Amino acid sequence: AEMALRLADLATRTVAVHRGRVVKLLGDGVLMHFPDLVDAVEAALDLMERLDAADLPPGRVGMAHGPVVARDGDIFGRTVNLAARIADVTPSGELHIPASTGAALAGQFVVMPVGTATLRGIGAIELARVARSGAATSSPSSAAGRPVAPKRPNDDEAVRAL
Repeated sequence: AEMALRLADLATRTVAVHRGRVVKLLGDGVLMHFPDLVDAVEAALDLMERLDAADLPPGRVGMAHGPVVARDGDIFGRTVNLAARIADVTPSGELHIPASTGAALAGQFVVMPVGTATLRGIGAIELARVARSGAATSSPSSAAGRPVAPKRPNDDEAVRAL
C-alpha cells in the first residue's frame, strides 16, 4: 500500500509539470492523460526517472495517441485500451508506443523499433521504444519477450504506467 501511495504522489507531481492529469490509480499502476504527445513522453520518462530515484521498482510505460472519450473524470476508448495493452508487453524501464507514432517524435527523442507484438483484443502491431537523446540504447528488445527482427517505424494521449 505504501508503494502505491508513493507512486500516486510521484505521478501527480510529474503530470502537473507537463500539463497532464492522473485519471486514475490502478494499484501498482496509473492512467494519465495529456493533450500533447511531447508532454506525455516527457512526463512518462520523468516519472520513470523519479521511480528510480525514490527506490521504487522500475516502471514500464505503454502510450497511445488518438481520441479518447471522457466521462465522469475517466477516459475510455481504443486509445486507452491500446496504451494498456502496450504497457502489458513493455519491459521494465522502457516506454513503448505504436511505431506509427514515432515519426511525430523524430528529432526530439530517440525512437527505436522493437518489432511486432500481438496484443490481446488489438492484434499485431509494430512497436517502438522511446528514450531521451543520450539515454542508453541497447539492441531492440522484443515486446513479447522473444527475439524479433526489428522493423523501421513507418488529439490526445493515453498513458498507462506500471
